[in-house]
Amino acid sequence: MISNILCVLKNTKIMYKKKAERRIINMENHKRDITKFLNVKLKEDYLLLLHKDEVVAKIPLKNKEELMLFSNYEIKGDKVYKKSENPSMVESYVESCDLGWC
Repeated sequence: MISNILCVLKNTKIMYKKKAERRIINMENHKRDITKFLNVKLKEDYLLLLHKDEVVAKIPLKNKEELMLFSNYEIKGDKVYKKSENPSMVESYVESCDLGWC
């Protein structure tokens, strides 16, 4: 009886070890799509592709002037600017308020 229990316990440990090894193997082979979380930083002669603060890739730029920008954007140094009309000032974002309380 005791030998049967010891045999079961020994087999349980082996099965648990195999499950843990499978879990480690699965984590090594696991891939997660991070495409929508990528950011790009413009540098003087290259683009940095980033995931959070980790560099994913460095894309060299031969000449920034060769970048095809849409008409309402411009590049100066390592900054990208969007051209826009002067924003209109809004007096109040709500109407019909008594002393500012709505």
